Order: sequence, then structure tokens, then C-alpha cells
Amino acid sequence: MSTVLFNPASPIVPLALTEIKAALFQGFTSFNHLKHIHARLFRFHLDHNHYLLNMLLKSTFNFNHPDYATAIFTNTYDPNIFLWNTVIRGLVSSDCFSQATEFFSLMHKDGFLPNNFTFPFVLKSCARNSNFGLGMNVHSLAVKAGFDCDVFVNTGLVSFYAKVGSLVDAQKVFDDIPEKNVVSWTAIISGYIGAGRLTEAVNLFRRSLKMGLRPDSFTLVRVLSACGQLGDLGAAEWIHRCVLDTGMGRNVFVNTSLVDMYGKCGDMEKARAVFEDMTERDIVSWSAMIQGYAANGNIYSANHKWDKSEKIRSVMNEKGVQKVPGYSWIEVDGIVHEFLVGDTSHPMSVKIYVKLRELAKELRAAGYTPTTEFVLFDIEDEEKEHFLGCHSEKLALAFGLISTEPGNIIRIVKNLRVCGDCHTAIKLISKISGREIIVRDTNRFHCFVDGSCSCRDYW
Repeated sequence: MSTVLFNPASPIVPLALTEIKAALFQGFTSFNHLKHIHARLFRFHLDHNHYLLNMLLKSTFNFNHPDYATAIFTNTYDPNIFLWNTVIRGLVSSDCFSQATEFFSLMHKDGFLPNNFTFPFVLKSCARNSNFGLGMNVHSLAVKAGFDCDVFVNTGLVSFYAKVGSLVDAQKVFDDIPEKNVVSWTAIISGYIGAGRLTEAVNLFRRSLKMGLRPDSFTLVRVLSACGQLGDLGAAEWIHRCVLDTGMGRNVFVNTSLVDMYGKCGDMEKARAVFEDMTERDIVSWSAMIQGYAANGNIYSANHKWDKSEKIRSVMNEKGVQKVPGYSWIEVDGIVHEFLVGDTSHPMSVKIYVKLRELAKELRAAGYTPTTEFVLFDIEDEEKEHFLGCHSEKLALAFGLISTEPGNIIRIVKNLRVCGDCHTAIKLISKISGREIIVRDTNRFHCFVDGSCSCRDYW
């Protein structure tokens, strides 16, 4: 039996290389096409070419196949800093935040020093996982590596500290940035908005304008949301003039935010005028005009019209539309723990539920009554109370209380809006336990201290 040996001098190799480069530069027609090109890289011994592999990795993440991308990387001989950065960035973009921080740790162990492209993505992962400890270590490493004056790294730090509820640290980093850009300003303004300090956020925006900053659409959208939450029509009209002055009057995202802002300020005439003047509208624009519906997502269940609610659920199931499950995360000793509603999979599940029962007794003694209206299912009130008691943020909180030292701040992240019952309960738990509890949901930050919340019960 004869063996065919690879011959790099063969005329086939340049042709294969031309085909591979063409696919990498022009784009792949499908994920199968990408895998075909990957196979040819192996066949012609081009899998050691870091430049080609880097482009392949980027394309793999673009096809939303992070597992395949990490497999490519893991089998790469002697990866360089660019490949490390590509895989970390790709994992963050794919919402694989825990994996991204794991790869960052591996990169550090392998002796690679992160650069100013690495830090912002790792910090984003730390923020999304509420991994405060690792984020502080990354900050220390950035200073030691000489990136303490880099605007991209510092902006990443501002965003990180703001998103984990440490606005004082975010402000300190921001103040120390030598040359602030529009992204830096947007990060600190967003931090104040997330913490519910809306007037200060608008004042920061005014300050940035006085310093000659030209805001982009992202900055304007954030400030418009702050004005809307304030319900200040005067500030709303002022920011509208700013939008027109900056030439953003035709931007669909900015205009939608204007519609939303005027609606929240109670001036539907101006909201309608902006909406009618829009040259482009999307589903979000229409939703902003129909605020009542948007704000009360499932009005049938809220009004106990269970038959209509069930019909809607049946239609959603038939169409394949599924409600996003609620998750909560908490980081303890560098490990991120994830909880679902009614979760019993955690190794400390028994102790967590014992703690929940203890908290339930203390809450009732403090005058708390579960708000069963937040359970949008036609079940008995006793079942509703049990369902509310097992919400993911309460499970994460119970775990945090039994797993951390008294006096330590508890930080929780939730992928959905915190329900009203959990909000009320956590306020009381902060007073009962003497703990500061920070919960970040999709709307904002909630800093619970001694029975009150930074959001002033508006979110």
C-alpha cells in the first residue's frame, strides 16, 4: 500500500492557499463552507499560520459557534497574543462571559501579558458576571502593565465599576483619565443613570457639552432615558434642542428615545409630533408610542382574565415563542453561581432553602406579605406565595447570606427586571440582615441598605 506524502512544492498548495485566503477575505457562504476551509488548512499544513487562524476564529464567532472556535484555539500550536485576544473578544461577544474570564486566566498563566485590547473585554465579562474580585485584580494588573493612562482601558474600568454598583470607584477612575472621549463620558453618565442618580447624569452631560464634546447617538439615548425617568419636561425640551443641534434629528434610535421620553414626561402631543416626523420607524418606535401596552406586557393576567391569558400562551407556544427564563448570578470567592426560579441543582440547595424559610419567618414578623399579583398564573394563593419565594434572585441572595462574612456586600445580577415582590422583600432583608445588597437587573441598579433602595421604588 503506497503512502501519499505532503509536498509543499506541489503546485496544488499555492492554489489551495489562494482559495483559503479568498474565503477568509471575502467571507464564507455558510458555516459548512468555513469548516471546509478549516479542513484544507489542516490538509496543507497551514494551521500554524496565526494570521489565517485569526481570521478563521473571527469568522467562526460571527457564525455564533463559540464552541467550535474554542476547539480551534485549543488545538493551535503556540498561540500568540492576537489569537488570545480574538478568542476572549469572541466569547464576550457571544455572551460566554465565564468562559472568557477562564481563557483570560489561562492566558495569564501561560505568561502572556494582556494589552489594551484585552482588558476592556475581560472587564466587561467581570461586570456581566458581577465578578468584583476578579475585576479588581484586572485593574491592578492594568496598572502594573502600564495601561493606567490608556483611555480604552480606563473607560472599561469606569464601565466595570459602575455596573457592579461601585460608582465612587467609577468616578475616581473617570476623573483620572487624562484625555476623555465620548465613550468615557457615556460610560460615567450611564453609571449614574444605572444608580438612579438621574439629575447628576444630566448635569454631567451638560458639563461634557461645555467642554466641547460632541455626543454620539449612544450618549443621547442614555441622557434621553434619564430625562424620561425624571419626568422633567423642561429638561426634555432642552435635550431635544441638543439633538437637533448635533444633527441627530434623523437617527431612528434617538428619535425613538425622544418619543419615549416625551411619553414619560406626559406630553404625548410632542411624542406624536416626533413620531410622525420620523422618516424610518421600527417595532421599538411603535412600541414607544403604545407605552401602556409596552409597560404592562401581559395585561390579561394582571387583570385576572386567565382564559384570555391562556389563549395568548397557547398561541405563543404554537408559534414557538418562548419566554426568556429568569436567571440570577452571584460571585463568591471567585466562582460565579447561577440560579433559576425554583432551582434545586446547587450543591448547597438544602441549606439555601433552609435559609429562605428562616428569612420568610423574619419577613412576616417584620410585616411583609407576599404580593401574589406578581404571579401571572391562575393558581391558588398558597402556591403563588411558594412560587414567589423561589425566585432566582431570592435563591442567590440566600446563598450569598450563608456563604459570605457578615458585613460583606452582596452583589447579584439578574437577566430580567426584578419583580415588585422581590424588590419589597430584599429591602426588608437588607434591614434584617444588616447587609448592603446590590442587585443589577435589565433596567438599573438597586442598592438596598437598611430597608430602602436607591431607586426609590421607581424602576
